[in-house]
Amino acid sequence: MNNTVNTNTVNKTINVKSGDVFVSSGGYGQTNIAFYRIEKVKNKTVEITELDKIDSHDSQSMSGKTIPNLSAPGHNRKTVRIKISSYSGIPTFKGIWGGTYPWDGTPQFFSYWH
Repeated sequence: MNNTVNTNTVNKTINVKSGDVFVSSGGYGQTNIAFYRIEKVKNKTVEITELDKIDSHDSQSMSGKTIPNLSAPGHNRKTVRIKISSYSGIPTFKGIWGGTYPWDGTPQFFSYWH
């Protein structure tokens, strides 16, 4: 099975494979985080599933760090097909909070309002 996506628009090969995790962050007045796992690679698209998160809250503020729950996909989440592209040589696709990039394995900061 070919685990790369060849995008003619950028004339480069984007190396992604099933199991890769991507992260997206954004928001207004707070920082929201979403994690996605690539389930399947096909042509210029990937099939992704949004993952549930494991949050660690800061007791002094309305913030914390989060990581994806890699043991199971998100609750009642469907796998969707989406086009993947490259930005400065980094694979990306449009996620719920805008650009989505490979997760580097570190906990991600989030904040919220009640």
